Amino acid sequence: MHVMPWLLAIRPRTLPLALGSIAMGYALTQAASPPMDVNTLTLALIVTTTLLLQILSNLANDYGDGLSGVDNSERQGPQRMLASGTITQQHFKQGLKITAILTGICGLILILSAVNSWADALIFLVAGAFSVVAAVTYSVGKRPYGYIALGDVSVFVFFGLLAVLGSAYLLGHPPALQDMLLAISAGCFATGVLNINNMRDAASDSEAGKVTIANLLGQHYAVRYQFVLIGTGCISLEIFYWLASSKLWGIHQLLIIYFTLHSIRVAHCQSASTYNQLLKMMVIGTFAIEMLFLLDLIWLK
Repeated sequence: MHVMPWLLAIRPRTLPLALGSIAMGYALTQAASPPMDVNTLTLALIVTTTLLLQILSNLANDYGDGLSGVDNSERQGPQRMLASGTITQQHFKQGLKITAILTGICGLILILSAVNSWADALIFLVAGAFSVVAAVTYSVGKRPYGYIALGDVSVFVFFGLLAVLGSAYLLGHPPALQDMLLAISAGCFATGVLNINNMRDAASDSEAGKVTIANLLGQHYAVRYQFVLIGTGCISLEIFYWLASSKLWGIHQLLIIYFTLHSIRVAHCQSASTYNQLLKMMVIGTFAIEMLFLLDLIWLK
């Protein structure tokens, strides 16, 4: 079996989004006074489980879009492995099953090692099972929810609320109300990545019967939606940084300017190649601002 097609199928460029959200959760534990003594094994399990969930979602997306015909010759994005025939349907099924099993095992070990009560264990077991199902049914099944304009909600919840607040809780930090600002910020930026992807694919998605927020709104209002997402993410971070007495205020403003200029470029984008470039830049910018947050709250506190 060739490794490269599978590396392309898991879409490594999307993985920093998951890592950045976990970094925010970890930073909250270290920003506490005094800093919390984080269990290294628990942190490693959180990172591994989150990455496996993201990989499972990416594989399921390639598989589901390939079967449904969403990934076809009209698609403007990077080549997909099932639609191109690079990976067979049978092998893709096997890959999905193996990834789902590994995700479940890793998540179960995480819950058993990190929680201190049966109530918490039950809550995280349900959340974990829901996460695995959601990762697969985004694009796979008789009625994938990613095809009925619910993908944005899923990304906001899983990359924002659950990733930031859930990881902080598992590391021993019960989230405070102001921590919700970070979760909202991470969720908005990740949803902004999805929106650019959906704007690029709006025409082919519409032809294949896939409904996204971008093709429901149309190009003009999808751009405005992007501004709302980025604006909400930046304002949430600004409020949190103000409450936390940030020491890197100036650099934060540079990143906000970066996101503003990036959104303006999205508004004037006309080609698939430019969308692909802006998509990459959005992921890099999101990861950068999340890593800056980690630096600010831990080493410069």
